[in-house]
Amino acid sequence: MIYELRLYAVAPGRMADVHDRFNHHFPALFAKHGVDCVARWVALAGPDAPRFVYLMAYRDYAHRESVWASFYQDAEWWRIRAETNAGHEMVERHDLFFLKPNAAWASDAAPDEVVGGLHELVQQQLAPGQNANANAFRAALAKVQKRLPLQGQNRISGKPVSAARHFTSLNPSDFKQVVGRFPEGTAADANKAVAAATKAFPAWSATSPEERAAVILRISAILRRRKHEFSAMMVLEESKSWAEADGDTAEAIDFCEFYARTMQEIGGPQPLVPYPGEANELHHIPLGVVAVIPPWNFPLAILTGMTSAALAAGNTVVMKPAEQVRSPRQRAFSQISKNRTSLQARSDRA
Repeated sequence: MIYELRLYAVAPGRMADVHDRFNHHFPALFAKHGVDCVARWVALAGPDAPRFVYLMAYRDYAHRESVWASFYQDAEWWRIRAETNAGHEMVERHDLFFLKPNAAWASDAAPDEVVGGLHELVQQQLAPGQNANANAFRAALAKVQKRLPLQGQNRISGKPVSAARHFTSLNPSDFKQVVGRFPEGTAADANKAVAAATKAFPAWSATSPEERAAVILRISAILRRRKHEFSAMMVLEESKSWAEADGDTAEAIDFCEFYARTMQEIGGPQPLVPYPGEANELHHIPLGVVAVIPPWNFPLAILTGMTSAALAAGNTVVMKPAEQVRSPRQRAFSQISKNRTSLQARSDRA
């Protein structure tokens, strides 16, 4: 079985004529020549929108060729075309895509048919040799979905904090799928978090730049090993495309690497312009508690960049993620928590 996806760029003001052609003129002609029109849509957004889109099924390429050969030889088609065009071609151009089902990527259960619902068509071109990477991403999506819904926790000093109220995060593409349930913090929680970060600041700021950088690099390594899982969370909770989610996670990794390695370079005394009789040096010093309040559109990259920069520089952090996308933060924090051994050791020595 193969499928043919046709996307028609419709001339301005002619969409109603296109609908008339397909709804009133073509059904009998399609049935006559064995054209199996599986579905049709109007593309509301994207290049050349609006576009008329329809999907047809064939046994194989030979079947397709025979179907269209007889269709285009039929005088009725030419009559309908001339009549509905009315002297001006209603279709400016069209694109064809041939699709073949991939059993390895098939969903375990067929999605519910939504009549009149909104559908998203995402065309993602894989670079040569990237099928294995795409399959790994599919596996990560399946793995993450088995863990849903996540049960989020607010933490202060690494310890869970109870909450009187919670909210639910849903998959924007499937409101029936609950991604997670998360606690609502309060002003009192924020004050306690700032107090805890203030208490932890002397020990962490006294930790050598090399040790701080090493902790951030360990977090980077964890993100790299579990990259597809973090990206899958953004696909499910924010409806990011695979490529955008992958880029978000990659940027988070890059931020960790950049700030950690920058601190390795500038953590020690920095030279200044020499002046006779003086020995001058520049030192970068931690400042205190940093509030990290990232936006929703890059839920992992910006959060990780702001947090890793502050931590690498010797500051402590109170992190408040965007409520629209809590799950990537939840996953990231669980990985950071695994590095608390290094942080705690510094605190115990202080």
